[in-house]
Parts: sequence; structure tokens; C-alpha cells
Amino acid sequence: MKFWTFLLIVAASLASSVRAATINWSASINHGFSLENGSELPTGSMVRLGWFRDPSTGLQMTDTEIQNLKTTPVLLNDYFVEAGRSTIGSGFTPALPGHFAAVTTLDSSGSGPSFAGKQMYLWVLDASTVVAATQQAILYWNTADTTTNPDATSDKPGVRWRFPVQVSFPGTTTIDVTDLTVGTGFLASGARLVVGSYSNSTSSATNMANFSLAALEQPLDVSTPSALVGGSVGETYFKSLEAIEGKPVYEWTVIGGTLPDGLSLSSAGVISGRPTFAGIFNFIVQAADKTPTAVSKSFTIVIAKIPLAITNSSQLPDAGQHAPYALNFTANGGTAPYTWTVASGSLPAGMSLSNSGVLSGTSAVTGVAEFTVKCTDEGGLETTQDFTLNVHGVTIVSSANLNTGFLNLPYLQMLDAVGGKAPYTWTLSAGALPDGLNLSSTGILSFTPTVMGSTSFTLQARDDLGYTTTKEFTLNVLGTLTKPGVTAPTFPPAIVGGVYSYQLSASNNPTKYSAKGLPSGLTLNTKTGLITGRPKVSGVFAVQLTSTNAAGVSPVRTAGLQVSALPTGVVGTYLGFIAHDVSVNGNLGGRLDLATTSLGAYTLKLTQGAKVTTLKGQMDVELDTNPKINITSGLNKVALELGLSNDLLTGSVTNIGVGGSSASVGGWRRVWKTATNPASTRHGYYSMGIDPTTFTSPNPIPMGTGYASGVVGLDGGLKLTGRTADGNTITTAGFIGPNGEVLVYQILYSKLGSLAGRLAINLEAGKGYEENVIEGTLTWIKPQTITRTYPKGFGPLPMVVYGKYLAASYTFWNLTGMPDPSKTAKLNFADGGVELSGTVPDVESFTFTDAGKVVMPLAGSIENPGRATLVIPFSSKATFGLNGSFKGTFRLVDGSLIRNVTYQGMFIRTKDDKDKDDEDEDDEDDEDKNFKYKAFGYFLLPQIPKGTEKTTTSPILSGQVTITQ
Repeated sequence: MKFWTFLLIVAASLASSVRAATINWSASINHGFSLENGSELPTGSMVRLGWFRDPSTGLQMTDTEIQNLKTTPVLLNDYFVEAGRSTIGSGFTPALPGHFAAVTTLDSSGSGPSFAGKQMYLWVLDASTVVAATQQAILYWNTADTTTNPDATSDKPGVRWRFPVQVSFPGTTTIDVTDLTVGTGFLASGARLVVGSYSNSTSSATNMANFSLAALEQPLDVSTPSALVGGSVGETYFKSLEAIEGKPVYEWTVIGGTLPDGLSLSSAGVISGRPTFAGIFNFIVQAADKTPTAVSKSFTIVIAKIPLAITNSSQLPDAGQHAPYALNFTANGGTAPYTWTVASGSLPAGMSLSNSGVLSGTSAVTGVAEFTVKCTDEGGLETTQDFTLNVHGVTIVSSANLNTGFLNLPYLQMLDAVGGKAPYTWTLSAGALPDGLNLSSTGILSFTPTVMGSTSFTLQARDDLGYTTTKEFTLNVLGTLTKPGVTAPTFPPAIVGGVYSYQLSASNNPTKYSAKGLPSGLTLNTKTGLITGRPKVSGVFAVQLTSTNAAGVSPVRTAGLQVSALPTGVVGTYLGFIAHDVSVNGNLGGRLDLATTSLGAYTLKLTQGAKVTTLKGQMDVELDTNPKINITSGLNKVALELGLSNDLLTGSVTNIGVGGSSASVGGWRRVWKTATNPASTRHGYYSMGIDPTTFTSPNPIPMGTGYASGVVGLDGGLKLTGRTADGNTITTAGFIGPNGEVLVYQILYSKLGSLAGRLAINLEAGKGYEENVIEGTLTWIKPQTITRTYPKGFGPLPMVVYGKYLAASYTFWNLTGMPDPSKTAKLNFADGGVELSGTVPDVESFTFTDAGKVVMPLAGSIENPGRATLVIPFSSKATFGLNGSFKGTFRLVDGSLIRNVTYQGMFIRTKDDKDKDDEDEDDEDDEDKNFKYKAFGYFLLPQIPKGTEKTTTSPILSGQVTITQ
């Protein structure tokens, strides 16, 4: 079953006249370039210096843009702003003035020739005119390279090949193009060929490597690096492969290896999808142009178990001026180790970020620094996050008006400072403290006042590095304690189910607080004045506040507290898939069932193999932020995030034990309702096939096709029923996601194996719901068992799922995709050892009626040697999963060994309703090519006994049955 590619520059200088650009060049241009066959360039060939400008934007062209135009030099010439030119002669000994002559016809577009700061290119052609050229080379010196200096001259590479200032052209300036090689046959590290090649020839004059020109039309090549950007399980992946040269447009195909499960390669070269299994995947891709010419290249993609994410808060801990600072950036997911860089913005002056993610240094300046940090994992997966870091000096933040003191009552107040480097030392700077007032070095004011009055004084705070700041304070001491007054609160907005905290304050030493009208769920600590809790109701609440001391009760202070309702987009039921992970779930994957309430409460059920865990708690809720669930149970740490805008759920389950790892979680909320939001575009009865994507395995694997049928209700409810290719039952119930997501989680083999993963019911653009496609990948794992059917086990085995819509209801007989009664059909059996029998059970022709009746050739005849039977159930009152199914028997006779075999399967529409892509390509039967697959299934065949085996102990293997028409 097959579903499925010098120039040695002598130190000499050449100066043109004062009115021309001065170019330092070699003794002989003729020995600087050659044709690809190694011969010298012909006399009169052009050598030009200048830059390439896009006339539509005025901007300098990129290397890629130059590459795209290189096969049309006449068009490329329109983009060239020339600074000077020469022609190939017989050599110059000694160097002659005017070797490079300034251009005499100035560029008239835009503002004329502009060379200041431009990347200058040397453009060499094999003819005296652009039109006549058949080969060319374009090369430049990298002006960004400020360290490499191949010819040991004093000027750095960053000023070479570049007009240092803008002057009226022509004028006097210098472009130094000396020594593009170092005599080794390779380009110096600062030089680069945009078009051309090196080094295919050796100069006959210098015996050193030359630059070779390249034919205008070069062979096709794949330019994308072999190590592709990484991805993660369940996350959308997109990577466009690129080819150069040849004759576009290119056609791309996978010719070897396996793409990550869930990803596919389009003919346009785009790898996309959502990976469903982690690992390192190697494969070979072929690109073909219109010639047609084909080239191939090996690629590697690393798929991580969970998405890469930076875990630091965007607001970093403050730094102090002149104070040493150190912080570790951390990440979760991806494939460690991580590499850290600053993607944009600037760190505070004096600080740096190491590759290992340590932000450290000492900043001498204050201010707020904003920057973006990029984290790259070992597989090339990247993520970024914006950060803010505030650097401030020592600042005293305590109010200038200290708390009021009262005669004969103990007084205590703590002073506070920020910035610099703690700890701080407090001292009196100016003025005098009231009699008896003590100031500790840690900033605590304390005494029992015996004199009334107001006193002002200045205090100093000194940090651990010796930097100081001062502030003037005033302390009032009253003779009689007066009633307190509640400070007008500014309640921050709250949200139902969210943690809330607010500290009340009052003057004149209150001993008690009261609050009336708080929303349900919030409570007041009457001694401290702290309001805490989780609101249970939404609305605007008028809260009446008072405070009390020995002098009496304060006037009532009323303040409004607004509580927002929990968004409806995160309330309801969720269904999700837990990725396969050895330490988390024994590689069996898992299912997540979550219910959330309008009060922020949740009930979470995790099913992972034989282990079922139910957890309850309160979500972490904040305004305008996705609610989160963080809970630890035993060795499992669950971290989930509910999308406010997309009805999706993401997160991870982590084994926090020694050597543990994480499994990603992806899920969706139930959004469909029969009356108000029916799932009408995906409603209906579907069937699907389940096949392995690879047949490379250390142990035998089932070669039959598993199958299932499913029905989607208008309420989005989903039921699936079917069979694996080794005869195990598949049953799944749940609901589809907002984008047609489907969960399959079937525990098998006494809860030691599983068939699990995510599928999707996708809408075909521009087509009706009857063309809906169900597709995706599952992972099948079977442990070792004491059975005749695959006792050594197998997996994790990636399985491809394919299928389409059949009818509006499973009770409807006239299904889309059933055989045509006016044509004959074929019944074929393959693999599973059937080919070893002397009996061929295939039936080359049978008929099928509208009423579901099958007419087979006479049992035992030459048309039906295996005595095959076939039943296609027909019922308008069918039980779920019956309509569209088929079953039958056949017999294999080998000497005295008679094996009676049953088979079963499902009528399945493939995505394009044509022959499957992985059909046997070397099938040379032209007549067979006119047949299209209609149905797929499996049979279980006891093998012919070998050695000491008996008919009752020989292995049982799974083979495939198909119906074509």
C-alpha cells in the first residue's frame, strides 16, 4: 500500500584627474577577472563602479533584488548609478592615469548621483556593451565590516568602497578597492559576490585565483538553509522554501524522509500546518523549474513539545543608579539550551545581555529603558517580548507631612526610600528633631510626645554606595486626640472572580474601620483597613466607609467601586488535547475537560491513560487579560490560559519531578448552540480513513486502514465510532471547536496504549458544506502484549486521517460518494501476508444496486476464487455508524490449511475525490488507473504457521481492503 548546488591585487595605486573619482586599483584589471572556462576576459569588456537604486523608491536595492534582475542586464542597467568605468585591455605597466574614468553622463533621475554612504558595487561584464553581455559578476565590499583588513592598509574596511562625504560630482574623493583577495583563492572576509563565482580559474599573469564571471542563466539551486526554523506542537507553522536561478516558477515536492506530523508542503514551497508530535524530523525536498530541471536538498525541522515563551514579567525589577544589577531571563518550552539577544531598542547604558540570558551591569544614568529581547531555542524556534526597565537614583518617597502625633500617646513611623543600592542609612541633615524624637539608622521615627507644636527638619538617606538624597519633613503634635477622617479612596476597577486588594487609610490614628455596601465576595479587615477577596457580582457599588479612634467615629466617606462581569467568552465548557510526553502521560497523550462559571470557578478533568484527575479552583482573573489557571496536583503542574477573543485554550501540563518535562495543551470552548449559533456549516455525517504515514518501524505494524464515522450536530456536539486497523473500537464524544477542531482520544490495550490527536473539519473555499474535509494526524501507540496480534507493540506511530462529508444524517441512506450502480466495482486485498497465499481473494468485478444489494461472482469461480462475500448495510433506521460501512468474508486455501477471514471498513471520500496521492506509482495497468478509491478497511489474517507454530498460535497481521470503481 503506498498512500503517499582571483584576483591577486598587487600593491599599486592609480589616480585619475582631479575632476574624477580616484580609484586605487591593481596593475592589471585583465588579470582580475576571467570567464567560467578559465580564459581571460576579452579586450574591451566593461568594468563599472557604482550602486543600484530602485527608481520607483529611490532606495538602494538589496542583494536579493539584484539577484532577481541579473538575468536581464539591460533592465539591471536602468537601476545602476555609475561612479566610474574602465575596460579590459592588455594590462597596464606601470599604472596609467584614467584607468577608471568618471562617468560623463550624470544620472538625471531623482536628485542626480548620490554616493555618500552608499554600498558601492563593482559590475564586470564580458562585452563592451550591456546588451551584448552573456556573463557577469557583481561584487562589493561589506561596509559594515570594521575589523577585517586583508591588505594591511591603515584605513578600515568600513570606509572602503564608499564615498565618505557627499560632494558635487565629479569631484575629488577616493574609492579604495585594493586587494579583494588575500591570495588564497577565496574572497576576503569583507567582500561578497552577489552575482558570479570564485574561483574557477587562475590568472596566467599572477598564478593566483581570479574572480570568474557567471553565465546569466545559472542552474537551479535551493537557497533555503538546511536547518529550518523550529516549531512546537499545536502551534501554527509557516515556512516558505526558496530557490534561485533556473527558470521559475518552481514546483516543490517531498521525495524522502518525513515531514513533522501535521505539516505539509505545498507545490509552491510552503511548509505549513500545526505539528502534532515533537521530535527532530529529517526529509528531502525537490524543487523543479520550467526547464524542467530538478534539484533536491535535505532539511531538518525540530518540533518542540510546547511553544517557546519568555516567562519574565514585561516590567522588570527596578535598577538603581550606580548600583550593580543582575537578572536572569527565563523561558519555557521549545528545545533548550536557549540563546538570548536584544532584538530592538536599547538597554540602559552600562548594561549588557549575555547569550545565556543574564542582564547585568551598572548604569550611571537614570531613566526608563524600553527594549525587546529575543529568545532562540536550539531548534531555531524564536520568540520575543517587550521589556521596560526603570533606573532611578535614591529617592525618598515618604510624605513630607508626617503622621500627626498626640500628647502622651506613643508615636511610630517608618520612612521609605527607593533607588540606588539598599540598604539605606538615615541621618538628620538640617534642623532639629522634637524633644525626645528618635531617628534610627534604618529610618524609624519613634517617641512619646510631651510638648505640642509643629517642627520641621531635613533628613538624609544614604545608599550602600554612598549616594545621598535629602527631604524636608514636618511633624505636628496635637494636645487632644481628634476623630479620624477616612482618606478618600480611589478604588481600582474589579472583575468578578478576580483577586482584589485595597488598603484604606485615615488620619488621626484610627483603631477600627468599617465598610458598608461592599460587593459580595469582598471583606474588610476592620483593624487594618485592608479590603480583600474575589467579587461574586458585577455592578457599581456605593461603599460607605468610616474609621474610629478613642475620640469617636469619622464622618461617612462614600466611594464608588465598579465590578465588571467575567467575559462570557471564557465561561462554559472546554475540550482539549494534552500532547504525548513520556514523563507526563507515558507518551499516551491525554484529554482535558474544563468547565468554568461566571464567578471564575472551574472544574478540570485530566484523562491521561489510566490516570484520571479532577481538580477544582478559581481562575486567575484580571481586567482585559486572558484568564489563567495554575494549579499543582501531585507531580503535575497545570498552567492554562483562556483566550478572550478566540474561544481557544492553551497551556501545558508539567511533571515537576526529577527529570520531568512538559506536554503542551491545546483546546477550545463550546460556542455552538442550535437556536442562536448553529454549527450549520459543519453539521452532518462524515467518514474517515486512518493510515500510517510511514512504514519504517523496528517491529511489524498494521497495514490495514482504520476507519471511523462521525456526526456533528447543530449544537456542535460530536460523536465518533470506528475501528483501528487491528480491530479495536474507537469511540469519542465531545464537541467541535470554533474552527472545526476535533479531538480523538481513545485509550487502548488495557489503558496502556492509545490512539490520540487533533483533527479538523475544514471548509473548502468556494464550495458548499457537502465538500467539507476532515483531516489531520493521530498518534497510535501499542505496548508489548501477550497476544497474537502485534505482540511486540509499535509506536509512537503517526497516522494520517482523511475523509469528507457523507450526508446530513447517519440515518440517510443515499450517501455522497457511494458506488455508481451503473458501473462495476473492484474488491482488493493487500498486505497482512495475503500475498503469501496460493489463493488470490480479489474480486475484479461486482455490481451494486440502489437498494444496497451486492451481486458477487459465484463463490469459488475463477472470478471469485476466495469465495469473497460483501455486505453493504442498507437502512433508513440504521444505528449510528452503520450506513456507509461494509463488511464481508473471504477464504484462503493453502494445502490442508483453510483460513476463513473477515474484513470490514467504510466508504470514504478522499479530499479531491480522486486516486489517493500515495497510490502505487509503479502500477502499469492502465485500466486500473481509471478506477478511483471508494472505500477502505482492514482484515486480520492468521499467518501460515512456521517452525513450531500452529494454526492457533501463528501471528495475526492486519492487511488492507479497498473498493474501487
